[in-house]
Amino acid sequence: MGIFDLFKKKKKDEAITTVSTKPEIPTNENVHAIKLEEKVQETPKEAVKNYEVYEFRVAGAFNNQPAIKKAIKLDKEEHYGFDEQYQGMKNKDIIEDTYDERIYQYDEESFHEVELKPEPDNEFDNEAIAVHVNGYKVGYVLKKNFITKKRIILEALNENKKLEVDATLYGGKFKVNSGDEIETDTTEYGINVEVIIYS
Repeated sequence: MGIFDLFKKKKKDEAITTVSTKPEIPTNENVHAIKLEEKVQETPKEAVKNYEVYEFRVAGAFNNQPAIKKAIKLDKEEHYGFDEQYQGMKNKDIIEDTYDERIYQYDEESFHEVELKPEPDNEFDNEAIAVHVNGYKVGYVLKKNFITKKRIILEALNENKKLEVDATLYGGKFKVNSGDEIETDTTEYGINVEVIIYS
């Protein structure tokens, strides 16, 4: 092997090294940690010692569509929420930038006010926790496959521990580019909730 060949091999090795040093793609866990870190910063450092995060979809939202719609309307009228529709995209943008992708009228918008209220007198579940959004009852803390975590949330509520609760909307009206034309349709609304419990 000559000097020229050694030079080429060295260049090739360097090229391989360069290609292999790609930016690390955050995992879902890392992304969640970043999101949580940003949220925790809203609380004074001296108050943050230990915390737990619990996420769930509101049970019974399907049966509470009128209440969810009223909560959206109140947020828009009194708190100027839900002001951006279809991710700020016009029909032309949807046709040019997307294909066969649902673009929802309200994309994971957060509600202004969220409250969790225990219902010890609930005839079906004395550990039930109702979810109220902007004063409207929209469903319950999930029970199926969530019973242990639900009890932790209930205990925190009964002990008046510091909580942060965030509720985001999903579903509803959407537009989709089905091939150079826009089609519209609607699904039922649903609500995702994130609860941070500080101890």
